[in-house]
Amino acid sequence: MVRGVINENEATINMPIARSTKDRKKMAVSKDGKNAITHFKVLKRYDKYTFIEVKIETGRTHQIRVHMSHIGYPIVGDAVYSNGKNPFNVSRSNVARISYNF
Repeated sequence: MVRGVINENEATINMPIARSTKDRKKMAVSKDGKNAITHFKVLKRYDKYTFIEVKIETGRTHQIRVHMSHIGYPIVGDAVYSNGKNPFNVSRSNVARISYNF
């Protein structure tokens, strides 16, 4: 589940990822990074959120979180790559559990 309504039904994000130069604990899209490819498909749109299915071709650290945040649709409950808003009080472990049950 990401914050915001994605207009496309499906898309591919092909942007390299490297360690952030602003925060060493984070990763970021960077032209000097390693190749990273993420595919996503919209499963359901809500008023302010979109439920998506994600498949990755590469396995970069925090890849899904970095890519979705970079294009403006941060994962709900992600305190690191979002702006900290968590309207559903979702914990990071809940997000992971939901994600891996597909």
